Amino acid sequence: MENMDPAELQEMMAAVGAFNTAVQEAGAFVTAGGLHPPSSATTVDYTGDSPVLTPGSFVEAKEYLRALQEAPQEHHRD
Repeated sequence: MENMDPAELQEMMAAVGAFNTAVQEAGAFVTAGGLHPPSSATTVDYTGDSPVLTPGSFVEAKEYLRALQEAPQEHHRD
């Protein structure tokens, strides 16, 4: 998003805002929030006896998740 054209970013944010409003009005909104970029991550490896913290992430993609949205889910017993 840092390299996006400001007009394109504004259009995208308006679309996200409209979506959030529609979900809220439908009574299906639970929560939403932005996430920090992968560069701010710390990887935690707890496969050994104690956790090993490594600065950074293992992101190898050009695209990654920037936000999350949650909506209620129906629970079914199998």
